[in-house]
Amino acid sequence: MYGEHLPDPVNRKKPGVVNFAKQDAAYLLQHDREIVYVGKTVCLASRLHEHTASPTPHNRWDRFSWFGFRKVIHDESGGGLGEADLPTDFAVCDLMAVVDGIFIEAVEPRNNRQGVKGFNDLAYGQVSFAEAEKRMKKGFR
Repeated sequence: MYGEHLPDPVNRKKPGVVNFAKQDAAYLLQHDREIVYVGKTVCLASRLHEHTASPTPHNRWDRFSWFGFRKVIHDESGGGLGEADLPTDFAVCDLMAVVDGIFIEAVEPRNNRQGVKGFNDLAYGQVSFAEAEKRMKKGFR
């Protein structure tokens, strides 16, 4: 389960590919843009696999969004995950901004045209296993 940092709109840097399989996360499953399930997990890939393996109705989904809690670490060997990291001085207004941003990203309401403020440096896009493997073999992360 790989992702890469979305380009920074200012300097267009991409730090590289990260394996998010073991990410601690809250997640949404969607079917035809409708949220059909909300959950939390300490291992995102395993939990999503469980959802695909079960025939129950809440496992009919074609898209998912997730919001991770483990810090992403980029170094010479590529990207990885650190421990969950919340600042000790996290204020209520910070929490409100995060929740607002999560709702906007998850639901994509048509009247929120300005998008999410402050999430650009936190956004990752999905990378296929084949593409991640190819890029890691070449040393281009």
